[in-house]
Amino acid sequence: MDPDLEPYQVLDELGSGSFGVVYSAVSLKNSKHYAIKKIKCTNPENIEIALQEMWTLTRLTDHPNIVKMIECYLQNGGIHRVKHGEDDYLCLVEVCLKGKTYHQLPFSNSHNPCGKQLGPNIPHSQLNLWLVMEYCNGGTMNDYLLERDPDPETNARFMTQLSGAVSFLHNNNVVHRDLKPDNVLVCQPVNGDPPLVKIGDFGLSKICNASNLSHNTDINTYQMNSACGSDYFMAPEVFEGSYTAKADIFALGMIFCSMMERTTCYDKESNKLLLVTCITNGKENVPVGKALQDDPKLTFEVLKCGRNNRLKTLVQSMVAINPDERPTADELHKKLQDVVKRQPGWTVCVTSQRSSRGKRKRRYTVS
Repeated sequence: MDPDLEPYQVLDELGSGSFGVVYSAVSLKNSKHYAIKKIKCTNPENIEIALQEMWTLTRLTDHPNIVKMIECYLQNGGIHRVKHGEDDYLCLVEVCLKGKTYHQLPFSNSHNPCGKQLGPNIPHSQLNLWLVMEYCNGGTMNDYLLERDPDPETNARFMTQLSGAVSFLHNNNVVHRDLKPDNVLVCQPVNGDPPLVKIGDFGLSKICNASNLSHNTDINTYQMNSACGSDYFMAPEVFEGSYTAKADIFALGMIFCSMMERTTCYDKESNKLLLVTCITNGKENVPVGKALQDDPKLTFEVLKCGRNNRLKTLVQSMVAINPDERPTADELHKKLQDVVKRQPGWTVCVTSQRSSRGKRKRRYTVS
């Protein structure tokens, strides 16, 4: 990692994956801490995911439960700032469209919209995108919850914050498409206030622009067909390849179930427990959405030990096999606020912690 990503001083590595590495960093201008994603530009898929996250977050206004993106840099020999719609951004879009790596684009010095030195003289290791993001000091919601005993107040707070954030996204015509506990971050205020959750990882998100929505069509009827997400949280219709924003509601229902029941699965690749809810078929763990797709008559009962029938009915509606029977994000947020306000102590439903060891589940990417 280059130590001179001005105006930031890189500190520690927070995590890594096939896309690249995430670091903590401090601004040399204001001394604030940030998270920096260094994304390898060695294949068009990485660039597409990075640009989608950049495009989604830059068009959204600030929301307390959505991770903020501060700025973006491109490293291609030197390091310079990239903004949506500018020449460097358009170069990266062309990479995605042509399916070539950045250095393979046939730019010459006389015809180079980026105005930068490109070509074989730049090593792959120096072709990177850097996304500077808000730093969340509590880690992922997955790890945060599993490191602590079940707490009804925390569950109630996180559930209402998540439903409010998804309502905000859908009202702005954004479908996340990869909601799961590992894509939700936790911020612990230093003043002792309760923690906040923030939805992150918008690389698979979909912006349903006004041009794609007729005057009598809303985001809950707009059809998408790219199978993407993480299989434990994918709705039945996502496996089939035709779905709407209601797929986010299903994923949120799966998150709520795993939060309240603390059901887990062991992930060999990351060597940690993941909060998931699944259906056990012998020794195999089957995602609920996949099981419902294979057998639409299957009965999947949520919160079996729950005492709050209103909460149970609400969460059950979130994971209905028929998307039309699920609440909209606005409806969900209002109903959940009412349920939690009346009985916040009923957001914990733990009988036993289920853990199973198995291979990492599939992760679908945009096709």
